[in-house]
Amino acid sequence: NERSDRMANALAQLPQKQHHRFVPCEASLQSDAPGWNNDHTNVSSINNVNSDQDKRSGSQDSNADGPICWKCKNQNPNTSGHSEKTTEDTTTRNMSKRKQRKLEKKQNRIHLPCSVCRGKGRLPISQRQQTNPSPNGQSSKEAGVVKRARPNPPGFVPRGPMAVALKSSNDEDQGHAWVSQIQQADAGLHDVWVPASASSSQSTTAATTTAPPPCWLPRPGEQLVKLLGHWRILQRIGSHRWTTDDLVTAYVAATTARGSRSSVVRYLDLGCGNGSVLQMVSWAILEQQQQEPKESCFLDTTGVEARSEAVALARRSLAFNVGSTPTPHYSVQIHHADFRQFVTMQNDEKNGTTPPKYDLITGTPPYFRVNFTTTTTTTTAAVQSTSTTITTSPNNIVNHDDDDQMANQESQIPIPDSETVVVVDQAVIQQGGMPTSIQSAPARCEFRGGIEAYCQAAAPLLEPQHGRFVVCNSFVNHQRSQVAAHEAGLDIVHTVLVEGCRGRGILFVVYVMKLRNIDKSDDEKSDIVSSETEKQQGTEEKLTVREVSGKWSDEYVKKVFARMSIPGPIYAT
Repeated sequence: NERSDRMANALAQLPQKQHHRFVPCEASLQSDAPGWNNDHTNVSSINNVNSDQDKRSGSQDSNADGPICWKCKNQNPNTSGHSEKTTEDTTTRNMSKRKQRKLEKKQNRIHLPCSVCRGKGRLPISQRQQTNPSPNGQSSKEAGVVKRARPNPPGFVPRGPMAVALKSSNDEDQGHAWVSQIQQADAGLHDVWVPASASSSQSTTAATTTAPPPCWLPRPGEQLVKLLGHWRILQRIGSHRWTTDDLVTAYVAATTARGSRSSVVRYLDLGCGNGSVLQMVSWAILEQQQQEPKESCFLDTTGVEARSEAVALARRSLAFNVGSTPTPHYSVQIHHADFRQFVTMQNDEKNGTTPPKYDLITGTPPYFRVNFTTTTTTTTAAVQSTSTTITTSPNNIVNHDDDDQMANQESQIPIPDSETVVVVDQAVIQQGGMPTSIQSAPARCEFRGGIEAYCQAAAPLLEPQHGRFVVCNSFVNHQRSQVAAHEAGLDIVHTVLVEGCRGRGILFVVYVMKLRNIDKSDDEKSDIVSSETEKQQGTEEKLTVREVSGKWSDEYVKKVFARMSIPGPIYAT
């Protein structure tokens, strides 16, 4: 018996392979995209957050392997490609000519390596960089770029709140030295190149004093691009960038919250990424409050994101747009956490009290399914883990100038002896191809959950009377989205069918949901968060983005561009 017990204990401590539909929550923060490449974070590297920051944010070696090949899925990659026939003769008897041809084709061929990965089983990491040099001969690898804005059509004037960075009046502030150049970029004159020395916190320019450079200056490999109105957003070249899905989702959410009469609006963005939807919706609500000023109005914005690089970019973008100090009318927090654990973490922070309810919640779930393989090991000594930590920046949007500093601010929770540790070994995509950028992969593929996880996370956080959840998904998953809403206790009150190009079918869908079983006698009369699209339950509309010629459709320009203060196109006549 003792021997069998020892053997059982030994077997229990051996690594156990398991298969998962999503990344387990306990391994979610080990990397920005767990299992995306074969250089996954191991248990020992969890203890050293600083040295692991490159892996977490996607700064891998260019020679490292990327994601598993979407074609051969790393299964016999040397015999998964095209084939060539041989000149051997095949003799068959008692077979039809059709079967003989099939047999000959099967037997008389030489298998070549996979045509996608060339027999390696994995794809190379994306190294796409901008090749157009600056006037000084610098490339995007050596300098950041403030992209010039789209030319404004006649009569167009940007609306909405002014970016705080453009209000700088302190001559000793390094940000003030860049204001005039950014204004030239806003006017669409030219791009502004920011050398690495200007965006580094360890050095200053000759025109400035000892004041550090503003954190929102783009660093090498980054672009500060126009978002909407006077606001801009930081994005990495060759990485995940905001898309039409984000813009339409923000437009529907802004329309949903347009009739708000509440003095305080609580807004949450699940999986906020670089903060594109979060900032667009916040801009729209603040712009509405400017048109109807209220002394007591206040917007409380919260974002949750698991990718460390995306969190850093979102916080720096917010520093440019709304500043790093709280205002009497606006507060923002960006949590570095897995949104699936957000409710539990808030309960822990509130000492078991009920988590706050939100008037508006948005989400842009990934579309493509991924299967994960994990290894579970049992630790025998106490180690430190960050897999269940949450980092916030309450009322201080950006309090770190380096990405590494954010990792240093993460609290660490000790793992007791004999605690199990889960490491994601590989992620194999089941639909389409896995992106070769580590930041794009979890934004497009279901690493931390799909539409079901978003609905389950939003339902307990919605204000029961008037809260609305605005979420988008691929039209391929339309039925799946309806089932996910029903199982989470949500009703779809409005649907926006988005057609990418006229006549080519629906591309994606934006849903407006609310909690089920609400007393409509009083609650439907509430205008706290109302919308013109909710006059009828279960309403539906169609929105076309482009015409067959490739031009923006008139309805898209008049509805989306006009509402979000984006300049319309200028076509040659």
